[in-house]
Amino acid sequence: MTQSLLNLLTVDNGQAAWNATINTNFEKLRDFIKTFASSIATQGDTGNPSSIEVQVQDADGNDVEQEALLRVRVCTEDALTAHATATIAAGAGTSVAETITATKDLILKSSAAGLFTITLTNGTANTADLRFGPSLVSPLFADYEPLVQVAHSAP
Repeated sequence: MTQSLLNLLTVDNGQAAWNATINTNFEKLRDFIKTFASSIATQGDTGNPSSIEVQVQDADGNDVEQEALLRVRVCTEDALTAHATATIAAGAGTSVAETITATKDLILKSSAAGLFTITLTNGTANTADLRFGPSLVSPLFADYEPLVQVAHSAP
């Protein structure tokens, strides 16, 4: 199917209707694609939690101001195994839409501005990976993507 779609891109320029249709479809696809920009807003340590922010963006990197769902899991470094000591919670402006595994695997609902705030607590000096993906309610995204590694050390 991909090859067929690519072949459509090489339609002779005399085929104006085809070109207009292809361009329109690509514009619709671009508007549909959403990405996530993440940052560590507050770096914590073993005595203080970290705060991580995730903003929904469109394919061009512009913030999307709408509520969204995000599945977040705190894992061991470089694995999908639930972290033994680290926990996550919804931060300010973010709510828990569903709990998969308490404090380890959550579906979060963003603010109306499309911003998620996640609180990561880890009382042990080690690294925790946050992995995320649009809520599995969306069949287009089935895999977790690395969000950010947060290393906690003693204060």
